[in-house]
Amino acid sequence: MKKRNRLSIAALLAFLLSACSFSLAEDITPPPGLQQQVVESSPVPVSTEALFPLVAPDPENGAAIYAQSCAPCHGETGLGDGSQAAELPNPPAPLGDLEFARSSSPAEWYTMVTRGNLDRFMPPFNSLTDSQRWDVVAYSFSLSAPPEAMAEAGELFQANCASCHGEDGSGTQDGSDLTDLEQSAAQTSEDFYQIISQGLDSMPGFEDELSDAERWSLADFTRALGFASSARMVAQVTPTPSETGEAVEEPGAVTPEVEAAQEITSGIIRGQMVNQTGEDLPDDLVVTLHAFDSMQLAGTYTTTISADESFTFENIEMSAGRIFVASTEYNGAMYGSDIVTVEEGVDEVSISIPIFGTSADTSVLTVDRLHLFFDFSIPETVQIIELYLISNPTDRTVVASEEGGSVLTFDLPEGATNLQFQDSVLGERYIETPEGFGDTEVVPPGMGQHQVLFAYEMPYERGIDYQKEFDLPISDVVVLLPEIVVKFKSDMLDDAGSRVIEG
Repeated sequence: MKKRNRLSIAALLAFLLSACSFSLAEDITPPPGLQQQVVESSPVPVSTEALFPLVAPDPENGAAIYAQSCAPCHGETGLGDGSQAAELPNPPAPLGDLEFARSSSPAEWYTMVTRGNLDRFMPPFNSLTDSQRWDVVAYSFSLSAPPEAMAEAGELFQANCASCHGEDGSGTQDGSDLTDLEQSAAQTSEDFYQIISQGLDSMPGFEDELSDAERWSLADFTRALGFASSARMVAQVTPTPSETGEAVEEPGAVTPEVEAAQEITSGIIRGQMVNQTGEDLPDDLVVTLHAFDSMQLAGTYTTTISADESFTFENIEMSAGRIFVASTEYNGAMYGSDIVTVEEGVDEVSISIPIFGTSADTSVLTVDRLHLFFDFSIPETVQIIELYLISNPTDRTVVASEEGGSVLTFDLPEGATNLQFQDSVLGERYIETPEGFGDTEVVPPGMGQHQVLFAYEMPYERGIDYQKEFDLPISDVVVLLPEIVVKFKSDMLDDAGSRVIEG
């Protein structure tokens, strides 16, 4: 008989106020339909002065991460119009809005990605490495500063700033290093605009020499100089020898290497399935290729595998710096390749997609963290939201024991009604069971990648005794509830403090 874990919580009504302070919780994904009535208050300040990356963030690497993890809410162009935005109680931040981006610093956005933002019901992304978080921050800033605008700003920089700060912004004896994110990660474009306009220490102001639009353009460019793409931006606008009066070869006298690089306009992506299933893959298995160029989604292509489980994409543009990611769906699971970046002069790229064998043994799965939200905004009712972050530490994808069956099952407390899901409904991904519901989605290998988020309602008068049993071992349980509205008791949980949330 399977051993089950029990959690017991008692919540008693204290008194109702419109302002709510919530018990501290992290790694939280926006719960469906959650609404809290709160009054304005000052959030707990979080210092970002000491936050900076050890290596220059690369927005091109961040493009693929953004497409997978951020675009569903924030939208492809960062205007808050993603496919899941309508499901959120508050609109996602408009990262691609120029005014919004100018008021934010890289350190602030890095903090949001790392810790989440409960004010906006944004989850943290602790599954990303430190460098990946900085990369996606760099890409997010690029959404409001397209390459054309950066090229024009680069010309302004060369004409007005390079003599002191260097052509690449790395500084000279007369000017500071603008690429040093240890000094600038906490600065916004608004901060740089003020310095450019008014000057700082020995640096003169340019309020009389440059228009307002030109100073803002320079501020955006300066903020981006610490990113890896800044070298490419500067290279595009650095004066050529003819512009500086130096000797230059006659037109057409280019070196063979440069001419060859210019001739490469298309190439081939050769891929291979790394088949760990122990069985042949179907001949019609579809592979999808996503291309990212200049930090934007440049194209999507599809093909099928060959008899030897290889695949080929032909006549694909191979511009230097372009990023490719390939993926496929097999037996209900998505599998993807590593990110591949095209180098200068390359017209053929190799890529591989691992596909794992399957197992119906759910005992190998663990719940890294369970989040419980208690919402008392509906009279005589409590809405309970449960979020599971599940890991599969093995090299096999966990599947249902029978076709069309549940991979995992979740019991609901007696009296639970109005069951809701974040990403599906009963009859699709989720199916009804006698005690609750089952999740039919398979669980591929990976740590903390599988999420299940659902909500339900229970009657509430002056108290509730909440008890649940769980099939999987749980490392941590985090509870979020209005501490002024209710009193909370449990012998199994510790108080982690509180946080004030603004609506």
